[in-house]
Amino acid sequence: MPSEKSRYLARNRGPDSPFELKELKKRLVALSVHQLAEMIWQRAEVDEVLKKTAVVSTSLRSATDLDQVRAAIDYAFHYRSNYIRYTERGYGQILWEIKSALEFHVEQGRYDFALAAGIFAIEQGEKVLEVFEDDWDWAGSLKDLSEWLMQLKEEK
Repeated sequence: MPSEKSRYLARNRGPDSPFELKELKKRLVALSVHQLAEMIWQRAEVDEVLKKTAVVSTSLRSATDLDQVRAAIDYAFHYRSNYIRYTERGYGQILWEIKSALEFHVEQGRYDFALAAGIFAIEQGEKVLEVFEDDWDWAGSLKDLSEWLMQLKEEK
């Protein structure tokens, strides 16, 4: 017999999604680049993490010198609050996009540039680590970026 809690949840949950989140990723490829850009741009107006992620990703991919890298990373790592609660998730994605942008530069043959930019990102990322109440997302992403950078050094 279902409990009162399960009956309450069933009543107030709302309709189920027509498909799982995994399926969403598969379906997004059907949208045009323009549609996706429009969705991201509109949501970035109210979502600080998405805005910073999009800005740092696009800025770093087009960066041609370290001053542009520093400006993008300084922007992405500056938070209005000196304390980010554990309930505010997703900040690690900023570091994932930095790594992705640096991988882009490596593919373009700009190893030294990517290495210098990565070192700067790690140094600055460690400075803001204390801002996070539960830093596992940020610390884990920072660790992944550091490991990728070490691997890049070894390959060079």
